[in-house]
Amino acid sequence: MTHDTPAATFNVHLPELLREQCDTPPNVLISACLAGENVRYDGKEKGLRPGLSTLRHYLKLVRHCPEMDAGMGVPRAPIQWVQRHRQAPQLEWVEHPASAVDYPLEAQATAWCQRWNEQHQGPLSAAILKARSPSCGNGTTPLMNAVNQPLGVMDGLFTATLKSFFPQLVILDESYFTHPTDAHWFILGLYLQQNAQRVNQPEVSHGVTGMAIKQLHHLLRWNGNLQHFLDTPRQDRQQRLAALSDENP
Repeated sequence: MTHDTPAATFNVHLPELLREQCDTPPNVLISACLAGENVRYDGKEKGLRPGLSTLRHYLKLVRHCPEMDAGMGVPRAPIQWVQRHRQAPQLEWVEHPASAVDYPLEAQATAWCQRWNEQHQGPLSAAILKARSPSCGNGTTPLMNAVNQPLGVMDGLFTATLKSFFPQLVILDESYFTHPTDAHWFILGLYLQQNAQRVNQPEVSHGVTGMAIKQLHHLLRWNGNLQHFLDTPRQDRQQRLAALSDENP
């Protein structure tokens, strides 16, 4: 087994223990470029470093590129969001101002979300989407004016569609994964969330498995809110894990 961080800095066995209690790993949607695929407009990738190998080991990564799905190909001309005067923002070709992008990005984004619901592949536990992307940005996508000056930031088209279908979905971008332990903490949160439903089942809640999961929830201060858990500062994460180790020498 390959890990991105030594056990001395993070208890890498915790995700294994939690995974054993789940029938299937959590589904995590990830921008294909962050998963290492060469699908960006310039033909490159932006694979997550560090953490991608760890995420692949413990989770079911659902790779998707909205622009490829819409038939835009690689390489392709860059696009951006532009707001002209008081009109609604629209996607335009960077190299051809005022020329709207004519690929079916919105229709394909809607179709992807509908297919996920219809195919019953299980819930999406979280999403890791490319920052600043006109399709995948989560409140980080630049919005330009008619003379190519920044007006602010917004959601990318695919992300906005995803939120309309899955309003409770936790969405991160690559900026979350800047330290080797970030991927492990993310995985812990997803499995705590998944096991929280299991531990309430009558046949589990009073058994050894249920008691062990309840102890993890208590010592890691799981409050049923994945976003709050993921936002835990790194220093506090280590303190919580140390408390867990003290309980289990």
